[in-house]
Amino acid sequence: MLKKLLIIIVFISVSANSFAQTVYDNLSVSLGNLFYITDQVMGSNRYYEYIPNGNPLFGGRVAPSGSMLMTMHMEANVQHVIMAATDRDGEVDLIVYQGSGTDGTIIDRNKFRLKGALVRFNVPVSGTYTVELINPSRETAFITMLALRVRVNQVFTLNPLLGALDNLKLVFHKRGGQSLNVAAGAFSLFGSVVSRGNSTGFTGELPSGRYELLAAGSSATSNVEAQVFQLDDPGSRPPSRTHSTNSGQNIREDYAVFPANESKTYLFRINNKNPPNNQAFIIGLIVIKP
Repeated sequence: MLKKLLIIIVFISVSANSFAQTVYDNLSVSLGNLFYITDQVMGSNRYYEYIPNGNPLFGGRVAPSGSMLMTMHMEANVQHVIMAATDRDGEVDLIVYQGSGTDGTIIDRNKFRLKGALVRFNVPVSGTYTVELINPSRETAFITMLALRVRVNQVFTLNPLLGALDNLKLVFHKRGGQSLNVAAGAFSLFGSVVSRGNSTGFTGELPSGRYELLAAGSSATSNVEAQVFQLDDPGSRPPSRTHSTNSGQNIREDYAVFPANESKTYLFRINNKNPPNNQAFIIGLIVIKP
């Protein structure tokens, strides 16, 4: 795993100052810093797992002095570790609140600086918690976040996530590469371990425009399906008819084309349609079409 991390870091050091860099380069820089923190946090104790409820991986472009919020379910009496990193020289602040929103009790806030943030805490009670990612710098930054929890005898590895990222890069360049962008102030990257017949996703809003949800899985899957639903009532079940048109191919990468209205809420979902008993890390990236 360290060898692959070094390859990523060498790549991003070359591309970070390139005038023609793509949003995927910004993402790669941020993830390279995030994975470096992850490796330092674990050390020789690699008994961790991705948080099982929701998406452990999130990311998005955050304006100067801006922030993004993500809610997730956490189990009591289990130590959790949440890390965040940026693609810029500036810092990133990370705060965890009990409950939904930022009015609840602060459970922990970052103790790490220099392009990253780290919190490590025992969850007091099972329930909903909110993670706030803040960009305190004077530049727009691509911030990524990874949430883990301790699990005895569960040896953690980043390899499936890295494999999914390799395939995401392929579909990113197939669908336009340098012409693609992401919306500021909204989560655009998400990912999780997904078993056959299940899905990963989240609900959110976007500025009005033309978008694509790019989807990719690790080598453990050969068939992913990207879908976007428009939710007339965010609290209701998703409608049966999708709001998007996808590739129609049964392969490890997919995309869903859709228009967005800033007054609407959307469900972004990626299905793992692989044969039974397979789990794969599946990643989605929401991009703006020119």
